[in-house]
Amino acid sequence: MQERNIGVKTGKTGKVTTSSKASSASSLPLLLDIEDFKGEFSFDDLFGSLVNELLPSFQEDDTESSEGRGSTGGQDVGSNGHIRFPAEATKTNSSSGPPIFSDAESLLSLFKDCRRELVDLSQQIDARLSNLKQEVSLQDSKHRKTLSELEKGVDALFESFNRLDSRISGVGQTAAKIGDHLQSADSQRETASQTIELIRYLMEFNSSPGDLMELSPLFSDDSRVAEAAAIAQKLRAFAEEDMGRQGMAAASIRGTSNASRGLEVAVANLQDYCNELENRLLSRFDAASQRRELSTMAECAKILSQFNRGTSAMQRYVASRPMFIDVDIMNADAKMVLGDQGIQSGPSNVARGLTTLYKEIIETVRKEAATIMAVFPSPDSVMSILVQRVLEQRVSAVLDKFLPKPSLANPPPMEEGGLLLYLRILAVAYEKTQELAKELRLLGCGDLDVEGLAESLFSTHQDEYPEHEQCSLNQLFQSKMAELRSGAQQPSEVSGTLSRGKSSSTAFAHQQMSVSIVTEFVRWNEEAVSRCNLLSPNVDRLLAAEQKSTDYRSPDDGNTPDHRPTVACTRVVAYLARILEAANSALEGLNKQAFMTELGNRLHKGLLNHWQRFTFSPSGGLRLKRDITEYTEFVHRFNAPAVDEKFELLGIVANVFIVAPESLTTLFEGSPSIRKDALRFIQLRDDYKTAKIASRLSSLIIE
Repeated sequence: MQERNIGVKTGKTGKVTTSSKASSASSLPLLLDIEDFKGEFSFDDLFGSLVNELLPSFQEDDTESSEGRGSTGGQDVGSNGHIRFPAEATKTNSSSGPPIFSDAESLLSLFKDCRRELVDLSQQIDARLSNLKQEVSLQDSKHRKTLSELEKGVDALFESFNRLDSRISGVGQTAAKIGDHLQSADSQRETASQTIELIRYLMEFNSSPGDLMELSPLFSDDSRVAEAAAIAQKLRAFAEEDMGRQGMAAASIRGTSNASRGLEVAVANLQDYCNELENRLLSRFDAASQRRELSTMAECAKILSQFNRGTSAMQRYVASRPMFIDVDIMNADAKMVLGDQGIQSGPSNVARGLTTLYKEIIETVRKEAATIMAVFPSPDSVMSILVQRVLEQRVSAVLDKFLPKPSLANPPPMEEGGLLLYLRILAVAYEKTQELAKELRLLGCGDLDVEGLAESLFSTHQDEYPEHEQCSLNQLFQSKMAELRSGAQQPSEVSGTLSRGKSSSTAFAHQQMSVSIVTEFVRWNEEAVSRCNLLSPNVDRLLAAEQKSTDYRSPDDGNTPDHRPTVACTRVVAYLARILEAANSALEGLNKQAFMTELGNRLHKGLLNHWQRFTFSPSGGLRLKRDITEYTEFVHRFNAPAVDEKFELLGIVANVFIVAPESLTTLFEGSPSIRKDALRFIQLRDDYKTAKIASRLSSLIIE
């Protein structure tokens, strides 16, 4: 608020000050400035400042009159501090005395002037707001126009970017194609360069028979042995393949008997060079093995893996292990098991000796496994060779020392333990060896059937095991009876004939058949049954041990197929024949019929489960039919019609491996009972996926 000539001032807080000259009520109104209303503004302060010059005198008069009235007894004072006058007094004062607030007119004039100026200021503000609104509207219109133009520009820019991106993408694709062509050309150039180099090397090997002196330095540089080995193998494979092609062409064209002589010299020289290089690497491998230089051994083994998949290095390493060549170790093995007393030390001592020996073998194989893992590219293959050598050489040599097979015609006498000692040691050795096989399998042996291999170590003992067990029981019985008869022989006080003496001794022997002796007989039989469960080669174990994965996947190379039954089939039939013979002598009637039927059903089920582990080629299917024919002819001896029917249906099922894929559905016509087994067998064909047989049989599978 600005100051006028009358001396009234106001600040931004709204306070108004007036000079002493501006005491009259007719003074001009104050000038109010818009700037005074900015910032922190208070109307209470504004109006308070306007009336400050007039209110003090009124407040003083009011205070004095209040004090005077306070002494008057007829006045009431309210609880809020206001004085209430009687109505008569109020009327008297209003009619006779001067006005209570004489400056009210001055204040009213002042307020009116202020109101007028405030109205003017409000109008000015409204005018300025209107102008600002117009200006804002104008600027907003301009801004919108600018934004629209910018959006159009941005859209155009995006279109330009898209065109540029498309061109860049096209250029990139073209560059990629050019790069691919360049890479292909470079690859072709590299291949051509390598081919030219290989041809040059091939011509060097094809120069003259047995001449390896004029070869490139590559083939004599020890630092490039790996490269030389790889090239030599490529050249050898190419030369042999080329000779094979020319040989086939020559066989179809008459008068071209010399057509395949082009690379014969190269093949012979390459064979000589590969042999020489392989021997050189093996010598280096052996020297590194003696010095325990694992890095050099690993380098040589990696290069040698190009020669027959590294078989020579694997076998060389395994054969050089001390446990296979050190005679002292072999002798120590036998002494550890037998001790000083030999086989007479008894089964318990043999068991302890085998436990100690097998622990030592496991520890040795575990140490060798660590070296094999660090040296060879295919450690499982090496472990398979090592474990097989351990069982077939070291373990087999020990078993042969204390398990000589006794003669049934002339069994060892009871004074030396008889057949029972042999059978007990056999059972202990079999059980401990199977435990060893399980431990070796945990060390890692690839696909080697360790348990089956351990089983085969006892095959010669198992072939006649039932006969040995029966002979042993008979020997024990005869020995006990001889003991009883010997105890019954007493000096006879009464002379008599010899026949009478025999009669009396026999009668006495029968009288001495006490419960303890019968119990001993039962214990011998229980022990025999326990060994029988352990040692008898049941069908499943025989099949697992004897059946080879290649039995039913014979190569279809045009050679005459093998129509003989497999070894596994022959062994199983021979084993079952002995069981059949024993059953015929021990059983009769319904017991025999029930036993034969159960045996046939178990054989049928075991064969089905066993064959599920194999894959069959067409020629393998013919071999399977030959096995089934052998089994069928054998079970006819059981005189069990239900078993005969099952095996005859097996022969029909085996046809699924022989017929063409498009003829499979016709096999089920008229024989719905075999559908389930046939569908299981069809999945074992080696062309099941390639011939899309599943889609051909989808309707049958749904049914």
